Amino acid sequence: MLVMPFLYNAFFVDSTLYTVDPERATIGEIAFQKPIIDYVADDFLYLNTDDYLYKIDPAKTQIIDKTPLPLRFNHILLQQQEIVLISTDEIIVLDRGNLAFKSGIGIERGDHRPIVKVQRVNVSYPGRSIYLISDAGAQSTLRILDLGSGKTIKRTTVQRITDFIYHPRDMNFIGLETTKDLSIYDLTMKRLKRLHLNVDVQNLVSRAEGFSAVSEQGIFFYTKSGEMIDFQPIPKLQDVCGSVILTEHAICWLDTLTLRVDGWLLNHQKIARLFLDSESKEVVGLTLSGKPYLIRNTPGSMISLARQRKELTPAMPVSIRYDSLWYLQLGAFTNATNALLMYHELRKTGLPVRVDTADLYRVKFGGFTDKPTALSFLEEAQLDGWLVFEHRTHDETTEVFYIGTEEFVIEKGVVRKE
Repeated sequence: MLVMPFLYNAFFVDSTLYTVDPERATIGEIAFQKPIIDYVADDFLYLNTDDYLYKIDPAKTQIIDKTPLPLRFNHILLQQQEIVLISTDEIIVLDRGNLAFKSGIGIERGDHRPIVKVQRVNVSYPGRSIYLISDAGAQSTLRILDLGSGKTIKRTTVQRITDFIYHPRDMNFIGLETTKDLSIYDLTMKRLKRLHLNVDVQNLVSRAEGFSAVSEQGIFFYTKSGEMIDFQPIPKLQDVCGSVILTEHAICWLDTLTLRVDGWLLNHQKIARLFLDSESKEVVGLTLSGKPYLIRNTPGSMISLARQRKELTPAMPVSIRYDSLWYLQLGAFTNATNALLMYHELRKTGLPVRVDTADLYRVKFGGFTDKPTALSFLEEAQLDGWLVFEHRTHDETTEVFYIGTEEFVIEKGVVRKE
């Protein structure tokens, strides 16, 4: 089961997005036709299925933008101005503003995933770098990868890590190992400290003054340096959502500084899971049958939420830079012969592609004055490729071609439907 809590009073369960309106005591349900593979939330919600990457505003239930994915990507990583997509053997970089393709690099095959989902980590290395982790047997490999060259800046192998958190202010990483150890790393992935916990910790929760470790016995509070300063035993703990604890018989709020109980309710409705940001003193609970409740600490209450079916509406942006157009990149090759083979194959189908030799040999088609038109053409023509937003190619030739029964023209480098 895919369960993903995040911002905007919204969360995922499997492939359904739930949006909560506490004032109206309603919960909207938005079902996706295809399974959600991964997501990350920051300024917007970014999620990917097998065939598309979506940029969504859950508060307005709007698709702000989307772009096609020619292959399956397992993980999404956000940087300051870029979106990084990670597959088993390739990394693709997109522009965060318009989701346009920027670059791609090949990596050694593996189950690479981001150490943290939003990486705004500035290090002294040249270029742009990302932090990745991959597992093999009882070990995990930590990598710092340069996005420009595709080369590994730093690589280290450690005991298998089950959870990672990052402290931006202190610029260090904390990893939870299968050996019940906690390791603290600096930005170069050098281990600064290692602590043995002696308890089975399930996950870590970042705090302003340190971090919490959640186990079946209860909650442990550690300083940033890894010193344990408090413990709150929780009998029959079932779920944790920030500072809200779900047990078999009750729902408890813990004070974020002292870890002492700050309020509680009997679990009369048999809540099975908790969601949303608990720092607001309210969470959403789901029963085993999926019935939703809004649970508040002040005043203590459990309110049944009315369920509403909703649809995501498009809010596609329009490009305002007239010196640039949208192009469909169908292939990128280091070898000119392979590029020419694809070029001739597509030309035989009637599609007037061209080969761009600025760096790699890129087989492209376009350009379109706006992204919705480019997306519509791509779907209608059933083509796989990346959408690229770049400077307009000035070509004085005019070519007519057909997709099905519809006629198109490329004139002076611009595609239009007749």
